[in-house]
Amino acid sequence: MVVVPRLVLSITELVNRLPQLIVTLEDFLASSIANLKNYSFSQYIDFTAVDEYIGHISSVFDTFITTLLDSVLGFGFGLFKFFMGLIISIYILKDKEVFARGIKKFLYASFSEEQTQYFLELFKDSDKIFSAYIVGKLLDSVIVGILAFLGFNVLGAPYTLLLAMIIGVTNMIPYFGPFIGAVPVTIIILFFDPVMAIWGVVFIFVLQQLDGYVIGPKILGQSMGMSPFWIILAILIGGGLFGLLGMLVGVPVMAILRNVAMKSINHRLDEKNIIVK
Repeated sequence: MVVVPRLVLSITELVNRLPQLIVTLEDFLASSIANLKNYSFSQYIDFTAVDEYIGHISSVFDTFITTLLDSVLGFGFGLFKFFMGLIISIYILKDKEVFARGIKKFLYASFSEEQTQYFLELFKDSDKIFSAYIVGKLLDSVIVGILAFLGFNVLGAPYTLLLAMIIGVTNMIPYFGPFIGAVPVTIIILFFDPVMAIWGVVFIFVLQQLDGYVIGPKILGQSMGMSPFWIILAILIGGGLFGLLGMLVGVPVMAILRNVAMKSINHRLDEKNIIVK
C-alpha cells in the first residue's frame, strides 16, 4: 500500500519525462564541448569525431526509450502473473499437508520403501537448501535496498525508491547482480546530473563491497557449501537457459544437483570400501 503506488508513480513520471531529459543531457554535452574548445589543449581533440559520437549516443537513447516502454509493459504483465502465482501459492500452502500425503502415497505405491525414503530425504534436503538460500538472499537484498534508499537520499538522487528497488532486486543475483543493477540506476541519474551519476557509481561499488564482505556472509554464511566457481557456473547456465529466473534459482538448483551427486558418489565408494583422501 505504501511502496507500490510510489513505485508506479516514479516509473510513470520517469517515462513521461524521458524525451525532455534526453534533450537536456544532449544540451549539457554540447555546452561542455563548446567550453572545452576554449582551452589550450583542445587542439589535440578531434571534435568532429566527438560530435559523431554524440549523434550516435542520441540514437542509442532513442532506442533505449522504445526498449524501456516495452519493458514497462512487460513488467506490468509480469506483475499480473506474479500476483496470480501468489494467490495460487496461498491455496497450495493451505492444503500442503494434503499434497504431501498424496505424494507419499504415490511414492510408496510406485517404488520400493528404500527408494521412497531416498526421494523423501532428497525433497527434505532440497527444501532446506532453497529455504536457506532464497530467504537468506531475500533478507540480504532487503537490507541492501534500504541502505541504497538512504544513500541515494543523502546524494539527492531522483526517484530514490525506484533506484533502491532496482539495486535490491538485482542483488538477488550473486556476483553479476550488482553490475546488472548499476547500469539502469546510473543511466537514470545521468539524465539529471552527470556528476551525481559518478558519485552514484562510487556509492553502489562501496555498498556492494559492504554486502559482499560483511552483510552477505553474516546472513548466508556457508549455506550453499559451494565454491565461487560452481556459483558462477550455475548463474551462467541458468541465465543462458531461462534468463533472469534461471539466474535467480540457478545457485540452489546447482547445490541440489551437487548434493545428489555427492551422495551417490559416497554411496558407491562405501559399497566398494574405498576411502579417498
